[in-house]
Amino acid sequence: MAEYPDPKKLASFLQAQCEESIFVENYPNEVPTVLTNIYLLGKATLMKRFPIKHSFIEEAIHNTLTGQHRENTLKTFRLALQVAPSEAAR
Repeated sequence: MAEYPDPKKLASFLQAQCEESIFVENYPNEVPTVLTNIYLLGKATLMKRFPIKHSFIEEAIHNTLTGQHRENTLKTFRLALQVAPSEAAR
């Protein structure tokens, strides 16, 4: 079986090769495992060249999901939009 690459080395490699990259070492405690991709999607919308505005994705979440699923997904997505000072310069 193949060995997994070291995550920190992979992140360093990607950051050197790509104009922009996202690497989340530790998700906030408020992010349920099932919504980690939504969190990453929110982070991606902060990238300069991401083709979809975060407001369009929020609208799609609002129009597609209902009840508690909608609220949890929107909360997670919006949490990703809060830029930590250490992430601002990436």
